[in-house]
Amino acid sequence: MNPQDPDAAAPVPPLPAAAVASPSVEQKRAVEAVVVKAAIAAAKADTAALPQPSGTLEAKADMADADGAMVCDACEYCDDLCRWAACKACNEKEERIKARPAPRPGCGRFTTCQLRRHCTKSDVWLAAHGVVYDATEILEEHPGGVRSILRHAGQDCTEDFDFHSKAARGLWKDLKIGTLVHCPKDGGDSRCAIM
Repeated sequence: MNPQDPDAAAPVPPLPAAAVASPSVEQKRAVEAVVVKAAIAAAKADTAALPQPSGTLEAKADMADADGAMVCDACEYCDDLCRWAACKACNEKEERIKARPAPRPGCGRFTTCQLRRHCTKSDVWLAAHGVVYDATEILEEHPGGVRSILRHAGQDCTEDFDFHSKAARGLWKDLKIGTLVHCPKDGGDSRCAIM
């Protein structure tokens, strides 16, 4: 390291042995923030990456507060979970969800808060007429291209669904994973509690 280089990072002092054995919450948050920032830089360097509406590394970086600590953005009123692996509240919520009896295939109930999380090329959910579909497996096969589906991923796309022929809409039947319900916070309103 060149001491004359203003961009050179200062040497990091070693952690005390106790801190290495049991990292503090602040240390875990700092590491998570560094990992997220590095992943964002790598994603931006990849020019082939498609822009994602939400639930992406950029959105995850927005979860960091001014100190770089991660902040949970999950809705506290429904089964929505944040994507931060170290989030204690969401990990506990996930355990409670897993303890429930699993719904029959195609009979899940998903809130608008949960739907918005599934908006990446590797995990695409869409809703139309109150039905939630997992379009991940057909993404590459869509005649309109990947982008035409991704721009509606994680959202209600009833208008675009209705644009398709009856035969094309019939193909969606196999992609159904459940129904769209409103977050309890909304009291039946069509808006999501956290959107």
